[in-house]
Amino acid sequence: MSKIQIMRQEAIYELYSGEVELVQDLKTLKEACSSMVYYNPMHTLKILKPNELQEIFGNIHEITPLHEDLVQKIMELQQANGSVNSIGTTLIVWFPKLLPYLDYCANLFTAKLALEEKRRDKQVADFLERCKQSPFSRKLDVWDFLDKPRSRLMKYSLLLKNITKLTSTEHPDYSYLLNATSSIENFVSKVDIKAGMAKCSFIQSKLFYVTDDQHIPLIDESRLLLCSGIVKNKAGTKLHIFLFEKVLVLCRQATRNEVFMYQVHRHPIPVASLAVEDVPDENIRTNSLRGSFKDALSGKNFIRVSNTSSKRLQYLLQVNDEHDKKQWLNELNQAVSRHSHAINV
Repeated sequence: MSKIQIMRQEAIYELYSGEVELVQDLKTLKEACSSMVYYNPMHTLKILKPNELQEIFGNIHEITPLHEDLVQKIMELQQANGSVNSIGTTLIVWFPKLLPYLDYCANLFTAKLALEEKRRDKQVADFLERCKQSPFSRKLDVWDFLDKPRSRLMKYSLLLKNITKLTSTEHPDYSYLLNATSSIENFVSKVDIKAGMAKCSFIQSKLFYVTDDQHIPLIDESRLLLCSGIVKNKAGTKLHIFLFEKVLVLCRQATRNEVFMYQVHRHPIPVASLAVEDVPDENIRTNSLRGSFKDALSGKNFIRVSNTSSKRLQYLLQVNDEHDKKQWLNELNQAVSRHSHAINV
């Protein structure tokens, strides 16, 4: 084999070995949540109810056989010397089988919240920590296992592009690899959209309105949550920020009737009238003596958002660092740009 051919085989082996590792991790998780490691003790000791386990683990049982199938298919492609001549057609046939990922990834956001909520119970936290320290987990938390399928799904495009780069354009596999890459990228886009819609719906259900005028129709009309995070206002008060495709909402974390909620802060800003400003660091002096964020007292990393239809409605917000500032400015400006484009089309 030439050097480039050896590199191509290494790239294919990287795909294969990653599948083998994922199957092993999924089996650990499956055994953990269905036999003697997680499920039975939690059920017997009434640590978690069956519906709570379902809420956290979702349809993980549908994911494992998919990757076992691909491992078997790649093994069948291997020649006597272990090399694989073509893998594109196999992936083109296999990728459409990944439909269970739509529900699995859509459930991850609420699954993580549910898991973190259960960790507040000392019995659950102690049990999960003992599992983490056990040899079977390799010091990984149960969430690390739950998130592995999503991480793997997002990696396929990069893996295939690497194989394609090392494949001659005259190789029969070349065009199939291009088609397979396009196929998985289209599917990942669908997964992202459904996951975004699920997250959006969940956040909407957790909003608590102090006054009726805060509950503007644009919130319920939104179907996507573009970005979310934690910021501080000039006084140092921590706020949760949610950028929906139609409206920007700021909230404070609250509890209503022992249920976790997001209490809407002041008034939401429609994206249609949203103005975004990058505030230079030297122009800000904070009033906070408390802030836990780095640079909280130095007045760094501020942005200003305002409603162009109401001069009185503006927020001066401090993000965690310069990277977060660039990300938020980008997300906010893109939301405004997309809305303007949609109107003008």
